Amino acid sequence: VQTFIDYYSAMLDTIIAAQPDCDIYIMGITPVSAAKSSSGEVFNMTRITEYNTALRQLAADKGCYYMDLVAALAGPDGYLPASETTDGVHLSVNMYQKWLNYVRTHYA
Repeated sequence: VQTFIDYYSAMLDTIIAAQPDCDIYIMGITPVSAAKSSSGEVFNMTRITEYNTALRQLAADKGCYYMDLVAALAGPDGYLPASETTDGVHLSVNMYQKWLNYVRTHYA
């Protein structure tokens, strides 16, 4: 997680240096289905939460906006609804529309 955040931070520094007055939005990692989450160590909600917590903190540290895609796309159980994915990771067209609507209503 720290290596990812270090690279992300360096990228943000480059953008901020080039465009100091721009608004930057950091989008969290999208949720996965419960079945996918329980099937391995890479794509699971525990790991996604860890990365998203670090991204949220990075946004705060850099003065950027954070968009919580788990809150926007997960079902009541905290997972991507199984009916909205074919493989537990990739979203259905409906979920992309939901994501777009979230972005349209959660910007500064």
